Amino acid sequence: MSSALSLDDNVLPNEALEEEDAAPASQSSRRRERRERRRGPKKIRPITTLIFHPVFIVLFGLLGLALMISFFLVLNHPENVPSSRGVEIRLANQNRHDLSPSDLAELQMKLSQNQQASAEQARDHLPNTIKAKAKSAGSPKLHGHQPKLVPKYDPKPFDAAADNPHLHPLAPPLPIFPTIPNSQQLIDDLIHHNKPTVAGIIAFFYQYLDKLHALHKENAKDNQMPEMDIITNYFKLTQDSLTPLEQAYRGRTIFPIREEEDAIFVSLAAFREHLLAPTLMSALDQAEHPEKLYFGAVIQNCFGLNGTVCRTGLQVIGKNAEGKDQVKMSDAPPDENGIETFCKNRKYKQFCDNGHIRVIYLHDTDALGPATARYYASKLWGGEKYFMQMDSHLEFAKEWDRKYKEEVQLARNYPKAILSAYPPGFSEFNGQFQGGSPGGRLCTCEFSQNGVENHIIRINQFGNTPKDAERPTQIAFIAAGFFFAHSSFLQDVPFDPYVPWCFMGEEIALSVRAWTNGWNIYAPRKSLIAHQYRPGRLGLPKFWESVGRDAGRPALNTKLQKHVIRRIKHMVGYTDDTPELIEKDGDGIVLTDYEHYSLGNERSLQDYLKLTKIDVVNQKCQRMGWCEKAILE
Repeated sequence: MSSALSLDDNVLPNEALEEEDAAPASQSSRRRERRERRRGPKKIRPITTLIFHPVFIVLFGLLGLALMISFFLVLNHPENVPSSRGVEIRLANQNRHDLSPSDLAELQMKLSQNQQASAEQARDHLPNTIKAKAKSAGSPKLHGHQPKLVPKYDPKPFDAAADNPHLHPLAPPLPIFPTIPNSQQLIDDLIHHNKPTVAGIIAFFYQYLDKLHALHKENAKDNQMPEMDIITNYFKLTQDSLTPLEQAYRGRTIFPIREEEDAIFVSLAAFREHLLAPTLMSALDQAEHPEKLYFGAVIQNCFGLNGTVCRTGLQVIGKNAEGKDQVKMSDAPPDENGIETFCKNRKYKQFCDNGHIRVIYLHDTDALGPATARYYASKLWGGEKYFMQMDSHLEFAKEWDRKYKEEVQLARNYPKAILSAYPPGFSEFNGQFQGGSPGGRLCTCEFSQNGVENHIIRINQFGNTPKDAERPTQIAFIAAGFFFAHSSFLQDVPFDPYVPWCFMGEEIALSVRAWTNGWNIYAPRKSLIAHQYRPGRLGLPKFWESVGRDAGRPALNTKLQKHVIRRIKHMVGYTDDTPELIEKDGDGIVLTDYEHYSLGNERSLQDYLKLTKIDVVNQKCQRMGWCEKAILE
């Protein structure tokens, strides 16, 4: 058969070939062929024709290509990059700095160095259109309520015409309770004319402390006065007296920071302290630049004035029949004034004469705990570049001042960087401390089970910074007995005058306030100071023993503290310390002016609790691997 067949004749190619090559086997087969030709060619199903139509072949090809591209993109998406150990890297944002510290710490804990490199590469390739998953998505709520945040302020500008207001006029450190010349004019300039001076601040606080002393004397006349009446009297006096100063300088430091001078201000709260003078001497003797040190000391002593009989602390005098310690308090001579001892020493007198020693004195019975004393001391700052808070029984290593400056500047988050630690201890002050041991790390906490402390969060030290660390690494908490920072800290985290009678709680409050204001906390790599830790058996006086002594109420401080500490517990988000519950329980006064000393706006309370593994709702602290292993810079 010679006729040519094609697709146009509705005959498939293989059938055409068969028609052309097949030879009829017989006559009957030829007759069948003729019948089939008369019937016409076989009908081809339309669907088959469509499938093989050129247009549909092109469409099917494009569809297949699209599917292959889609599978390729999914398998190579940065959120699904497998690490060398098969750990899936879950990225929260486009770059490292957008991750919350808790997410970053968790990521770094899981990955080896190679895995971290993969994570960095993945971040770099995340398209801008991909938004981060919520940082707290799926995380349990770690606090019971959201406290108010610090408002935004519109601070006054500094007085550019001021001439060394930290030195002129000089405020004499002696005698005790000195008379400040021209005090009323200095106070008026301080409060009403934006002309602060250190002398004016000291005069202002002596006015307030005179009123506080009179209030305590009045309270002591009624040894049955209800606790909330005592608290209310304090809060009303403090608000009326201190608000004018606080309000005049909200949102800024009182003085401009003298960056070029590179000076350090040292805040010292000293309660009946017999090692104050040796501490000052050690700091100056061991400093590379003693001329750049300024001290603000709050001296809370029993001065023995007007017939006052001073008392010791609780002294262990033996054991009773059950084997428990027997204690007693005894009469004692007036306390040594460490400032007087220091200033009368010819070697150090110059520092007292030239304004480097600034002092506020108050009676030991007016002492309200370390947090309040440190509030007073912070107001003695006069514009120095660095702010260092420390206890008043320390020894210093050689060139500690220069080394702490260099260390804080090495921190990744400087100037919003805080160095802090519990220093190593010593028993007897001998001036032989060399320093250089690895810095301790404030990496653990607990909810106190001591009934006196009302379940407040207590921080603890765990482990040391590795010897080969190239720079300071982050920790979770600030120790109130030692921290070192740029003085802009005082603008972001002003000290709170409304936490009287509280001993515990100061450190967690400082930590969460600083962190939510954008400050990172770091462990110094080396210890440059040593601290005398004092067990109760030494019988040294404690501030809570003086509270209520005039009224014959020895346990008064404990009863007052349980109310006031709710201010701190509210800040941290305790479920039983919402504003409504505090008000319902009759403790609403303790939230006076709370918003001015509350959390910052840069980072959230939830993120801090997640980072530090604190569950306030269930009152649990968990271990922080990132902190113990010095991972975060």
